[in-house]
Amino acid sequence: MGKSSSGSLVRKAIAWIIVAFVAILLFKFVVAALAGLVSLVFGLLLIAGVIWAVLWALRNL
Repeated sequence: MGKSSSGSLVRKAIAWIIVAFVAILLFKFVVAALAGLVSLVFGLLLIAGVIWAVLWALRNL
């Protein structure tokens, strides 16, 4: 019985390690996706600002 319970404990520990590893990877992917989305929004705002500035400059020439 001792081997069975210790084997079960080891399998549970390995399962928790795998769950923790997957959770960390998922968290990293979510953070990276959010950072990419924020970067995309700022890039689009910058492009829109540049276009607006060029149009404003051309109108005032």
